[in-house]
Amino acid sequence: LEFDGVSDYLQVSTVDNTEIGMTTTSGNTSSQDNRTVAVWIKPAESGTFAAIQHIFYASAGGGADGYGLLLSNSGVLIMEVDDGTTRHSEVSVIANFDFRQNVWMRIVAVFDAVNSNLTSYVNGIELMNEDTTQWTGDVTPQGNIVIGAHATSATFPYNGQMSDFQVWNEVWSLSDVQYDYTHPEKLIT
Repeated sequence: LEFDGVSDYLQVSTVDNTEIGMTTTSGNTSSQDNRTVAVWIKPAESGTFAAIQHIFYASAGGGADGYGLLLSNSGVLIMEVDDGTTRHSEVSVIANFDFRQNVWMRIVAVFDAVNSNLTSYVNGIELMNEDTTQWTGDVTPQGNIVIGAHATSATFPYNGQMSDFQVWNEVWSLSDVQYDYTHPEKLIT
């Protein structure tokens, strides 16, 4: 997929396909609420982004709960969980690494609801592993997955290419992430 950074986005609605939605029934801090997002990205821009760009967001139609993966205008990757009450954000920073490179990168973001932990990887290497405060509200989006923007509109659009987008309802280990990177386009079983 290629997004123009202006208005392109892809919306996956649980109304259309309940098998790939983000809705859970457990509330929060349950293994049922765990998610791993894996995707190849190639941002079109280098230098300074005009604004934050959303690679993906899953939310209740723009509501206050959901999971997100964003590129910031300062060149870092942000993982975000909104639990309906609090926005938990963690930033992946590694010396001499900037996501504004216009090159293909495999990004894996692990949302561990049980331990309120956010972990991110690029090309099979861990960038960030941070515990957040306990997710106290409803971290379970009620509907849409939006790829290339936020919510159900072209807010914070992504400018670049994307391939092999996957969402899993489990926590990947480091070995899962490394297998995924060294065996592109193959699913972990």
